[in-house]
Amino acid sequence: MEQKVIALQLGLAETATEKEINEKLAQLTAMQQENETLKAEKQKLAEARIAQLVDTAVAEKRLDAQHKEQFVKLGGQIGAEELEKTLQAMKPQVKLSAMLGHQGSAPESVSEKTYTKLSEIPADELVKLRAENVEEYKKLYKAEYGIECEL
Repeated sequence: MEQKVIALQLGLAETATEKEINEKLAQLTAMQQENETLKAEKQKLAEARIAQLVDTAVAEKRLDAQHKEQFVKLGGQIGAEELEKTLQAMKPQVKLSAMLGHQGSAPESVSEKTYTKLSEIPADELVKLRAENVEEYKKLYKAEYGIECEL
């Protein structure tokens, strides 16, 4: 009688043999182990994603390196998606010298000499440089691409 109840609980027919019941139990045990392995892998991937998001935020100067562990813990609590949204909302730290350079307080010749290649110049300044200082533009173009610029 007891074997019939176990067989039915396992989703087998009432007439299942002891061998069939044992096979089903072995199958369920294997599935449980696979499930635990997949959960562990998922947790590792989530932790790696959170660490990558925090490292990127530190590199982009959105976070100070001393707060790294705090944000890794926060990511573990709220998840990678919410952490990413939070970090995206944070503005990168800006150096005072960069702010002064964008406001025009520094002479243009000083700001132009800080660039060694075209790729280092922000897009809005690149158009201005090309229009106002063609020689400097040509020099930076050659440094970037290794060929003369023909305007």
